[in-house]
Amino acid sequence: MKTRLFKLLPLILAALMLISCRPSEPHEEEPPRVTETPEASYTVSHMIRYWPEEASYDTCDYACTVQLPVFSKEHASGYAMNAAVDAYLESLAARIETQYMRDASQKPPYTEVTFEHSSANGVTNVLFREKHSWDTEPYSETHVLMLNERGARIGINDVFLNYHADERAAEIISKRLEDDPRFPAKSKEELMPFIDAREGVCAIENGARIYVRRGGIAPLQEGELAFDIEFSELLPEIFGECELDMEQYRGLVMLLRDVSDSAVVRMENIENGSASPYTATAFMARAVRRLGILPKAGRTAVPQKEFEALYAACIGGSFPGTDTQAHDIKLENGEYSVSDSVPAFEYNVDILSVKREGDTIEIEGDMISGSFGAPDTMFNSHVTVTVEINPESPYGFRVANYMIHM
Repeated sequence: MKTRLFKLLPLILAALMLISCRPSEPHEEEPPRVTETPEASYTVSHMIRYWPEEASYDTCDYACTVQLPVFSKEHASGYAMNAAVDAYLESLAARIETQYMRDASQKPPYTEVTFEHSSANGVTNVLFREKHSWDTEPYSETHVLMLNERGARIGINDVFLNYHADERAAEIISKRLEDDPRFPAKSKEELMPFIDAREGVCAIENGARIYVRRGGIAPLQEGELAFDIEFSELLPEIFGECELDMEQYRGLVMLLRDVSDSAVVRMENIENGSASPYTATAFMARAVRRLGILPKAGRTAVPQKEFEALYAACIGGSFPGTDTQAHDIKLENGEYSVSDSVPAFEYNVDILSVKREGDTIEIEGDMISGSFGAPDTMFNSHVTVTVEINPESPYGFRVANYMIHM
């Protein structure tokens, strides 16, 4: 059911909220930016719909009011975020038509939705708080849109940067419920169907909050349940054996992602800090984003000395020169001009084992195509990686070796 069937109320209830994590210099003639952004500005709107469409509240079979964000299209992410909100509205309408109207015992039955906006660790949360009054007992539940910098939907695995976060979260919740008399015994396998890895998870500063619908693992009177899972609980190998904190782990994963994205096209290794021009160029197209420089007219200008120092901090050695087949990077007038086009694919390393000696960390894992929460991930190759802790790198690490094993 298309969202245009909702009728826009004439009053916009909230003024434009400008939110930005990146510093910018005012410029009256600066064109609209179409790059991704951690948080897009938005206005607050209200919509209402009756079933059937021509009905009023007094004559309808069902009524639904929704408070929702309308994201600015100043950034490309705003388009994607609005599309995610539209998809949520369509899903809500489908639930009303296929379940709530069918089973309604209250007259007139209705659903009221408000939203909350928050952000944590680069993730934008839109929490839709639904209040349903169609059954004999009104109830509430939470549906979440977690959106990345591009405005794309993500899930719990993306929050924890781990391909197995949903399974490990189920194990943690299972242990917490063991001694609580409100809950029947629930193993990890029994809990998994009740964990909505995408729409039932909210990113928080130290991890994620998991919402479990009422009646899933407890009596209905307990209502919706919420469990907070911390990063340190979910990643014991990284936090324990390697003594890395949350920010270090996140930096390490981002480095492995950017290197994997760059090396996978031609399946090229990095040995002793030496990379081919193709891999080096592809990597720097991603690494430049970590500098936080606001691009202008679709390009980011980085002084040559700063650009090459960034490469040395992340890979080591001298930058081997650009390969335009890898990315549009030009050296002009003492600056590297980098196209701000977003990479079309994503690869990550599923870390299987780690070993640390001093500031050096040895990693064995599998290179996987697709984000951590993507439904269609695929094994690509086995990799062994050596990284060194380096405070001068925006990732916190330098890659010494990245070896691909087919």
